[in-house]
Amino acid sequence: MIAEFTAARGARLMDRTRPRWFLRVHRVRLNIESNVDCILGQEYGDYCRGRVALDIGPFRAACYGFAPLAPNPRGWDKLNVAWQAEIAARLTTRALDAVDQEPLVLV
Repeated sequence: MIAEFTAARGARLMDRTRPRWFLRVHRVRLNIESNVDCILGQEYGDYCRGRVALDIGPFRAACYGFAPLAPNPRGWDKLNVAWQAEIAARLTTRALDAVDQEPLVLV
């Protein structure tokens, strides 16, 4: 539950600061525990550069779901699942918006 909350918060931050970020994240490679395959790593080059760009320290990064709040292996796994859900939700919304914008052609 904490992972879902913090990932949702981080996703909203990314929506504000890096529009369309979810289109650039390679979901198969996504690994929150990796400095280069995490959300910040894929978007900014590595985790530390992303933190600097967003002007957030390690604790705040955890509050945004870029790292677990408490160090335990399950925390990383839960964050991976939560971020995958955030990306999927945005991709689904984008696809539905595209369908709504398609012109209706009557034959």
